[in-house]
Amino acid sequence: MPISTYSAYSDGELLMLLRSSDKLAFAELYDRYNKPLYRYVVSLVKAPEAAEDIVHEVFLKIWEIREKLEIKEHFRGYLFRICHNKTVDLTRRMATERRLKDRLRHHYLLNLSAAEGHSLKELEHYDNLIDKALNTLSPARRRVFELHRKQGKSHADIAEELQISPNTVKEHMSKALSTLRNFLEQGGEVVILLLIFRSPL
Repeated sequence: MPISTYSAYSDGELLMLLRSSDKLAFAELYDRYNKPLYRYVVSLVKAPEAAEDIVHEVFLKIWEIREKLEIKEHFRGYLFRICHNKTVDLTRRMATERRLKDRLRHHYLLNLSAAEGHSLKELEHYDNLIDKALNTLSPARRRVFELHRKQGKSHADIAEELQISPNTVKEHMSKALSTLRNFLEQGGEVVILLLIFRSPL
């Protein structure tokens, strides 16, 4: 079937093909709704990379459940509803993190030593702990982490530079953060605070 014909199909026809694992039908649905979904999500979260992740997760989920999809019409509304729900979940998590950061900042300011020399020694100590934490990562995972946190590169840019998939980049970041969090929690609240508030790792 010529690729050009897919653009003429309705959502219902494409979904029927998708249930048979037709990758071209999936690609057409992605091309049809990727940009409007992204614009909608980024208007809510004001964070381009977070919006990219949400849209990517939604389409990945659609592919994973393709054989069980029962929706035959109003697919656009279905996609926007899923994106909206994921955006609400993300916003709630971000609000929780902000509250945690505020509590940590308050705790740190109350307990910060007035002696500047002592504070500098603390910072050096925590820098060493962070270095040790980064050394627990595999070379590939540390590379991904540093490209993202130190150089501010997006998942897509990292994937292109390292010749890996965006999913692999996301998995590396998730596991790296989990590993670092577990390591740094053993050092106490101030270490966690520095990980969150100091200039990007």
